[in-house]
Amino acid sequence: MKIEIKTCGKRQTLEQFADENGLVMEVGERPMDSWTRSRCIPRWYAWFRDTAIKDGYRLISTSGDGHSPQEAITNYANKLRSCVLVVDAWTPSRLEIQCPNEWE
Repeated sequence: MKIEIKTCGKRQTLEQFADENGLVMEVGERPMDSWTRSRCIPRWYAWFRDTAIKDGYRLISTSGDGHSPQEAITNYANKLRSCVLVVDAWTPSRLEIQCPNEWE
């Protein structure tokens, strides 16, 4: 299996990062039923399609949460800071990308 690792050495916006690496942001709305409301789970979530965050030897599925789509995207961007983002982890085209320490 070939693993390609890309590093991001410059400050950029989340949108520039996504475009440069061919990532697709998915934003979804959760159904606000009684179970969701009782746990104070925000209505919106955001994540890059087919990605996970590398934590040592583990891969963690991560999303951002918020009360609006933009809030969910911002929350996700904050979670990505300094992380290694793994794209298509279980395929031959696996790609590991070092996320910036901060977004522009």
